[in-house]
Amino acid sequence: MSLTAGGSVGFLRQVNEALVHLDPQAEVINGRVYLDASVEVRHHTLGHSLLRQLIQSPYQTHIVEGRVSNCDATTKNGGATGSRVIWNPRQIVRHASHCMCIGLGHELCHALQLTQGLVSSSDFYPARGRRVGFSIRVETLAITGTYGSQSWRRNAVTENNLRSEHIPRNPPRPTY
Repeated sequence: MSLTAGGSVGFLRQVNEALVHLDPQAEVINGRVYLDASVEVRHHTLGHSLLRQLIQSPYQTHIVEGRVSNCDATTKNGGATGSRVIWNPRQIVRHASHCMCIGLGHELCHALQLTQGLVSSSDFYPARGRRVGFSIRVETLAITGTYGSQSWRRNAVTENNLRSEHIPRNPPRPTY
């Protein structure tokens, strides 16, 4: 299995709870994430796609507890790689107060991009159309679904698309 979680029993329970909100088939057993095919997926097709792709990936994604949620590449080779997802279940993502699963889903979207080799640290979006001031990686904006035509496709796995299929629905995140 390529999607795992580590930490205390309480943290693993929180990971399981968040993953079930993304995909009702998800289950964490002994630190490994499995999909239970006997459970029907009707309303969480993108969450299911996200977890299925991470589980089937040849690259390891490992979820651990931390103070600030983020996703770090296992290797900095510029190509496809695994990742370490650091997740704080108490860190609530803006405009998503309904469920802690959105924050974990966001970080897992980063992990999916890493396993597919789609992250480039040189792809920066300049603030206000200029090459100076605050800029952010285009990949980061695509993860939220706030930049790029591909990220807005209905079947793209983005934070905003995960929000739209979550019950109760979460409003879209307008900016990063």
